[in-house]
Order: sequence, then structure tokens, then C-alpha cells
Amino acid sequence: MQRGNHLITLDFAERLINSFNGSAHLKELSSGKYFFSNQTNATNIGVSNVQELIGLTVLDIDQHMRLNWGSLASKIVMFDEQLKFQQAEIINDRQISLLPNGFVAIHNMKKLPLRNALNKVTWILTMSEQVTNRLNLIELYRLYQHLYKHSKLSIQKFISYVKAEDLFYELPTDAEIKTLLYRQRYHTVKAVAEQMLVAPKTVSSHLASLRAKVIGDFSELYLDH
Repeated sequence: MQRGNHLITLDFAERLINSFNGSAHLKELSSGKYFFSNQTNATNIGVSNVQELIGLTVLDIDQHMRLNWGSLASKIVMFDEQLKFQQAEIINDRQISLLPNGFVAIHNMKKLPLRNALNKVTWILTMSEQVTNRLNLIELYRLYQHLYKHSKLSIQKFISYVKAEDLFYELPTDAEIKTLLYRQRYHTVKAVAEQMLVAPKTVSSHLASLRAKVIGDFSELYLDH
């Protein structure tokens, strides 16, 4: 295989994939079947053993990941076809999906065409860096609301993501979570009220309700990635 003017052996590609600090895999261009994958990629698509992926296509995987992926599989097929046609690098930032555990994941994805010794593109190398923790928690919570259609589950999953399940006697409401996140960022009741477009007394009311649900010292409560 060649990338640019450099010959890349399959052994080197496998080492590159396994050493990549993120999700990475190699697929055959003609069939779309997985040829190599690292464990991070397998875990992200709900497979415990990397070998279970080999020989499958993204549409095969979509059969058990569709509820988490939404339309992601069809987008991946589109990107692969685009690479096949253009024979050039494909970049897709902020690729949003749900992991098997239900957590929101945001990836910056890069697809590279790899050529064989005859200079023919025969492989697709995909590397995806998870950048979820670069998003501020207000924006991230909005994604949970959107993907879980503003249900109670969006709050449960978000609270679990920030490892705060044991910090509350009772699950906070949507308004309480938003108030807490805005308070962490804007600090004063007045500033929070302005950002949330509500009255200061409404913010104070949400904080009072939240305080009653917190285990331990409310002043020390802080959510983070």
C-alpha cells in the first residue's frame, strides 16, 4: 500500500491502527469489509472482540447499532463512496452518535485512501478522535436533550456521564440541571437569569429545589466531564 509517495505494508497499517489513541480501522475499498480494527473502534460499536468485526460491513453493524447511530451508517457509506470517487482524504468533524452505553460521543473523523504497489486505491484507513470533552457542558446537555427527545432519560444519561449519580437524593429536573450548568459558567443569579431568559427569582427557586436534592454540601457541587 502507498500513502502519498510512501509504501505502507499491511503490518505497518495494523501497528498504526493499534497504536492510535482513538478509533481506527482499515476496510477494503471494493467490498467495504473491515480488515483491521483497534479495540477502541470495536468497543464504540458494541463489539467486545475485534475479530468479530473482520469481514463485516458498516451496514452489517448498523443492524444492532441503528438506535444509537440514527443515520450514521448511511453517512459513512456516502463518505466511503466519496473517497472512492475522489481518491482523496475525507474529513468530517463533529460526527455525533450514541455509544453502546448510551453516552453522547462527538468524533472528528478522517478517511485516507491507501494505494497498493500498482498505485491503485484499494484500502480505506479511518481514524476518529473523540472530542466530546471539548464541548462545554451546556452544549453537551443540549445534545442529550435532542438525541433523547427531551425525555427523562436524557437527564439520567447526562448525570451518569458526568459521574454524578451518587450526588443526588432525587433526579434533578431539566430546569434544575440547566440552572446548575449555567451557574457553573456565569456564577451569579442575575447573570444566569439573563442567559436563561428567566427572572432571577426563577433561578433562585430552581437552585433552592436543587439544593434539597443534593447529598452533601451544595456549595461544593460541580459537574465536569
